[in-house]
Amino acid sequence: MRATAATVRAAVVRTAATRPAVVLLVGYLAELLFRLVLVRSMDFPSVHPDEDSYLAEARVLAGGSATEIPVGVVIPGGYPLLISPALRLADDPTTAYHLVMGVNAAVNALVFPLAHVALRRLGLDRRLSYAFAAATALLPPVVFYSQFVLTDAVLPVLVLAWLLCLHGWLADGPPRRRTWHAVGAGASAGYAMAVHDRGGVVVALTAAVLL
Repeated sequence: MRATAATVRAAVVRTAATRPAVVLLVGYLAELLFRLVLVRSMDFPSVHPDEDSYLAEARVLAGGSATEIPVGVVIPGGYPLLISPALRLADDPTTAYHLVMGVNAAVNALVFPLAHVALRRLGLDRRLSYAFAAATALLPPVVFYSQFVLTDAVLPVLVLAWLLCLHGWLADGPPRRRTWHAVGAGASAGYAMAVHDRGGVVVALTAAVLL
């Protein structure tokens, strides 16, 4: 009887521990689905020449033939590298563009769980954090750029990840956890710079914190 009661209690504890993660996953999937619905009828780029340039560089990074970049200048390769698998998987331009939109949606929807974690660290309870994170992920500037092959689709996620990792590194805690957060902050800052020139500001702020 005692063993059975202990087993039941352990199962209840495990269920209670996994429930928040499941609820967070459901929220992320809802955000992802919303973004996919928005781009369901988009078959080709509409913001010229920016989208054309990122797609052209992504095609080269995916192993395609060399080509001229529409903007006529070298652009950062961080974002084209992220979407290049989509152009490697599909030969048809329309299918490839749909896959790129899927990558955009999947990354952009990460604003929701990251905002939730940030709000929890600020001391908000779970329900309020969930509601405000959902509202943050649905802000027009966040959602709007997820519909185009532009770096603005992923920059909010990178900045949020950088802030969370920076906080985790500076906050009290086990050295191992703080080390991983420090690595995450450096990686987020470095990739942000590889995605857009504005990422240089993130790198500069990271250096200022280190000093």
